[in-house]
Amino acid sequence: MAAFAELARRLAERGETIEIVWGPGEEPIAQAIAAESHGAAQVAGPTSIPELAARLGAASAVIGGDTGPIHLAAALGVATVALFLATDPDRNGPRGPRVRVLAGAQGRAARGRARTSATGSVTVEQVEDAIRSARGA
Repeated sequence: MAAFAELARRLAERGETIEIVWGPGEEPIAQAIAAESHGAAQVAGPTSIPELAARLGAASAVIGGDTGPIHLAAALGVATVALFLATDPDRNGPRGPRVRVLAGAQGRAARGRARTSATGSVTVEQVEDAIRSARGA
């Protein structure tokens, strides 16, 4: 959670608006990230699938884990950074010209996709670089 909060702070410093969307059972996590971001991120209210699609489609970038919303953002053509810390992005990863995948040690980083450090963690800097790359595609 600390890394997501740090990322939110850095993006907000550049004028980005950060909104955290969440699914069933995830609201406490979203609230904790927002609190740790010191006001940089806001928690969205509950959404239906069509509402979620509208929010994602209006975003300048979407960052998230191996979840349905990250695949939806990629399908909508939004700049997408998918974090695969434990699953195989070659098997489960989103596809598209504006998609960047960062894989942890447990995930299987494909040729041409970003690899993480030897420790297996994805850094805030790597995510920032991936956002810039996805937006420039």
